[in-house]
This record gives sequence, C-alpha cells and structure tokens, in this order.
Amino acid sequence: MAAAAPGPRYGAGRGLLDGRRPALSASRASVDEAVRAVAAEAVAGLPAPWAQAVREAARRGGRTLPEALDAAVERAAPDEPPRPRWWSVVGTAQWLLALLATAALVFGTVTAAGALRLPWWLPPVLLAVGALGGPLLTRVSRFAARGPARRHGQAAERRMADAAADCGRARVLEPLAAELLRYREVREQYGVLTGNHFRMTELSTAGQ
Repeated sequence: MAAAAPGPRYGAGRGLLDGRRPALSASRASVDEAVRAVAAEAVAGLPAPWAQAVREAARRGGRTLPEALDAAVERAAPDEPPRPRWWSVVGTAQWLLALLATAALVFGTVTAAGALRLPWWLPPVLLAVGALGGPLLTRVSRFAARGPARRHGQAAERRMADAAADCGRARVLEPLAAELLRYREVREQYGVLTGNHFRMTELSTAGQ
C-alpha cells in the first residue's frame, strides 16, 4: 500500500501568509523567511526531487509576494470612518452655545450700562452655560463616537487580514498544495502498479 503523503501543515512561517500580521509595507526578508519556513514544514518526509519541486513552487510565489501583499493590503486599507447621524446636530448645538456665550457678554455689558433691565444673575448664567456647554458637549461627543470608530477600525483590520491571507494562499499555499497533491497521486499510482506486479508474480509462481 502506498504511503500517505505529508499534508500541508504550514505552521511556523504562516503568519505573513494567513493574514494574522498584515502590514502596509511587507518586508521582503520577513516574507522570504516565512515562505522558507512554510516550505520546510511541507517537505518534511518527502523524497529529495519532490521536496525540491515543492520548494521551487513556494519560491516562485514568494518572489512577488511582498509587492502583492502591499497592493492587496493597500486596496483594503480603511477610509475615513463615516460620521454618525447625530454629528451635524452636535455641530449646530455647539454653534448655538457659542452664540449664547456671546449674547451673554452683550447682555451683561448692556445691563451694566443701565441700557437694559435684566435680572443680575441672567447674563452670568447664560455665559456659564455657553462657555462650559461647548467643551462638555465636545467631550461627550468624542466618547460617544469611540464605539463606532472602534468597530470601523476592527472591520478594516479584518479586511486587510483577509486580503493578505487571500494573497498568500493564491501565490504560495495553493501552488505548494498542488505539488503535494501531485506527489500523493504519483505515490498512489506507484502503489497500484507495485501491487499489481506482486500479484502477477504470485500467480505466475503458483501456476508453475
């Protein structure tokens, strides 16, 4: 019976090939090292000619992998996060608060000059609301926007990781797996031929 071919395990060097560590500038040395590590694991137990074929398949894909990774990750790079629907409302509210603070200063000046009769406490209260409300509203808005921004960033990271993984699979892992499949098919065919030869030999010996 033919021995089963080693399956593609791809452990130590797979990080740059499966998208776990995408980068906008893929280091050629890091990619080459990852490709060599993947190929070394895949060829464990293979005969020398087949091991060389698997290494060559991985090396061919690895030559253009850094540039392909850069292009794939750049295409998947995130855009500016969309503004929440309440963002324009907050902007209008801040403008109104600034206007309120300005009006409070005017009312205070006019009241102090005796040209307008208003409660003495009204201009200071309006000024405090306008001056403190703007920064407070800004802080609350930033806090409220953190959740959507974080989700947007996580989704962008997943897109970049998927793009890097697809690129690594297409250029290195799939050609490498194809060579391993060829080896398995040849071993199975060899096992069938060897088994038929042994059976024919036994039948010939029994007939004599």
